[in-house]
Amino acid sequence: MEKRITLLKKFLVVNKETTRARKTKIEKNPFEGIGTEALPYLLKSEHDLVKMAWLINQGIRPFSESGIHWQLVDDIHLTRFQSGKGWTPIGSYQDNKPFQGYFHGNGKVISNVYINNPLADYQGFFGFVKGGRIEELGVIDCNITGDKCTGVIAGRVMMAAIFRSFSTGKLFGSSCVAGGIVGEIKKAFLSDCYSKANVIIGTH
Repeated sequence: MEKRITLLKKFLVVNKETTRARKTKIEKNPFEGIGTEALPYLLKSEHDLVKMAWLINQGIRPFSESGIHWQLVDDIHLTRFQSGKGWTPIGSYQDNKPFQGYFHGNGKVISNVYINNPLADYQGFFGFVKGGRIEELGVIDCNITGDKCTGVIAGRVMMAAIFRSFSTGKLFGSSCVAGGIVGEIKKAFLSDCYSKANVIIGTH
């Protein structure tokens, strides 16, 4: 009897781990495209951006993996997340779940990004970018408040690149590690980027 109980407990533990592993991968593709350079995942709406952020921040494969391509199809104006802490940045440094794909802005803009999280580091439209690339993206009319490593497009960029991108709006950070494009950059590359955002550094 004790042997049967032991075997049952082992089965339940294995089954629980298998279920958890399955949750890290989603079978149905909620986007147009397949995530390749030729056929990137297409982002057409605010709803698509929210799905993208959630999948990456949860570490759901294949969306959170390196080398995945995303492309904006239209300008997107954010209407949700305009109260409380606001938008949750894409890619988490604390959870070691960075954005590590390729984001093709396609010359489009994302407007009205609101973040009010003065005690949190790595704030921005993207929170943590590692080994990826962002290009031809505009983030405009933002209102972002964070602690260390706060930037309009990305809080922290590491071993990655941002090309031909820009920002407008206002940003408030509590330390000198803040910027109109990126808050903190490490072993990364920025080219042909500019910001007209009003960046304020001080105590909250």
